[in-house]
Amino acid sequence: VLSRREHEVIDWFVKGLGLDEIANNMFISPATVHNHINNIYSKLGLVGQKHPDRLLIAMKFEKKL
Repeated sequence: VLSRREHEVIDWFVKGLGLDEIANNMFISPATVHNHINNIYSKLGLVGQKHPDRLLIAMKFEKKL
């Protein structure tokens, strides 16, 4: 299960924002954003996948998140 903050990171991520931009919008560090993204990939089984960012975006648009 993804946390509320992880969902928030995904929402910014699928809008095309980079780590620094997401961090600025969420008032957290880029390292924290990076950790959230790694946790999201892990929880969704995207670790080790080729282009996990594209898979994450596809999942969001297919309403699987």
